[in-house]
Amino acid sequence: MNSMGKWNGQTVPVTNFTDRIYISGPMTGHVHHNYPAFNAVAKNLRDSGYVVYNPAENFGGDRKQARKEYMRVDIIHLLQAQTVVFLPKWEDSNGAELEMDIARELGLSIRFLHEGLYYE
Repeated sequence: MNSMGKWNGQTVPVTNFTDRIYISGPMTGHVHHNYPAFNAVAKNLRDSGYVVYNPAENFGGDRKQARKEYMRVDIIHLLQAQTVVFLPKWEDSNGAELEMDIARELGLSIRFLHEGLYYE
């Protein structure tokens, strides 16, 4: 795995990322459920060679399932990751807060995105 990756055309260090990354962040109440942000992050990470679990892709992007069904799949994916990347305003999301609790409890690597760049 390279120690540098691309993000929005910029080279950024990714030495702290591991192979499987789960993306967490707010969806409820956002335009298009924030799918564009999730998908942009997933693309950039995949372009850098990572396996990415993107909740916006669950059920083929269908937004009509019950919330609990999305959360069940999300948690299964979270359990398969070594790193969780949190999108901006994740703390405003009940689901993302639950994912943070699980990530901390399991000792997963936790990273945050801020305006296109990650930080610890």
